[in-house]
Amino acid sequence: MKIVHVTGYYIREMAYQENLLPRGQSELGHDVVVITGTHEPKFKFNDSNRINPPGEFLDAAVKILRLPIYFEMPSNRGPILKNLYKAIKNESPDILFIHDIGPSLFVGLYYKLMDPTVILQFDCHSTEDNAANSIFGPFYHLFFGIVFKLSGRLLDNIFAVSPETVNFMEKRYFIDRKNIELLPLPGDAS
Repeated sequence: MKIVHVTGYYIREMAYQENLLPRGQSELGHDVVVITGTHEPKFKFNDSNRINPPGEFLDAAVKILRLPIYFEMPSNRGPILKNLYKAIKNESPDILFIHDIGPSLFVGLYYKLMDPTVILQFDCHSTEDNAANSIFGPFYHLFFGIVFKLSGRLLDNIFAVSPETVNFMEKRYFIDRKNIELLPLPGDAS
């Protein structure tokens, strides 16, 4: 099975879901690709060297495709990847997994409209503590609540990375709890 993950950021050395889940799927025999941007999230340790060249490389038998970005919002949020739709189409996935809320979700929804056979999966990392406490947070999440209401039928699987995220999605995005599956952040993706 061909599985394509889309994530705004990817750091090769991190033991995070965007690294470990594709690696585990590859170990199970799937053809797995991660499409990401050239920028890494901004941390103190990589402030001066967080931009990588576009292109492909392998990370534990998983193809990583770095796309240039148009721009990124402040605070490590939502880089907009250039030619994302084209890259997804070129990979022709059986499963398309969009990591977290941001502009890539719209591209995934559009891809699902164009190819209804793809299984579209989405995960959310937001909680009341990390997402709803800024001035713009409530408006941002209200907007995505409307997006989920209008496009929820296109999402085959909706994952939450913690029980707190399940509560957040139910409250902020108006998604029925029975439609949310818990997919905890792995320390071991096996």
